[in-house]
Amino acid sequence: MGQAGLDGGDAGKRGRAVGTSSIDIRTLFDGEVAAAQELSNRIPDVFTAYLQERLPNFFEISEVVDPPREPRLAVGAYDEGRLVGAASVSVALGPDAWQEVRHDWDAIEERFTNHELGVYFTLLGDWNRALIGAPEGALFIHSLCVEPSHRGRGVGRRLVAGAIERLETAERGTLFMEVARRRGWRRFCEPLGFRTVRRTLSLSDRLQFGCWGVVLLKYESGDAARVFRAE
Repeated sequence: MGQAGLDGGDAGKRGRAVGTSSIDIRTLFDGEVAAAQELSNRIPDVFTAYLQERLPNFFEISEVVDPPREPRLAVGAYDEGRLVGAASVSVALGPDAWQEVRHDWDAIEERFTNHELGVYFTLLGDWNRALIGAPEGALFIHSLCVEPSHRGRGVGRRLVAGAIERLETAERGTLFMEVARRRGWRRFCEPLGFRTVRRTLSLSDRLQFGCWGVVLLKYESGDAARVFRAE
């Protein structure tokens, strides 16, 4: 799959007033990672909403068709023990990753119809066309989601800051993030220390996905003027 196609995290619609002092940001393990993925699929961004509206089982198909991608790091936000947000970091794959996948097409075609598979690959092409993508082998924010009731209060920023802190502890100080060009993206990304690498401006993306293209950003340890800390 391509980048996550984030829509600005906390820059989206505000929910009810929620303080962040009670929010616990911590690393996710094992079954918690699966719960974070379910949360991400349930709270789509501008790109994944487009995909799921046209093919509800898009991500079910991707699990068996796409190259396997285990997150290198997953961070969750908990409010009184309930998962309300999550961010995952993965390694950007290159085109060779698709060539190395060995598919059991007989089993896949028993599970999904030819129509579903055809629509899937068409939508995947639309998604990848719209994205820039991090360099092959680089770490990037693969997904970022926050429950609508907890948006507008800095939870998304704390999740990304928490991922940065943990990567720096592991001596991995470079991280990419790709966001949709919607109102608030700069306000969300730049205070975290991300700097623009490349951006697109696309009328077709506006008509298709509801955003004016995407922005690829890069965080490098030591270059940030100011970074929000997770705690």
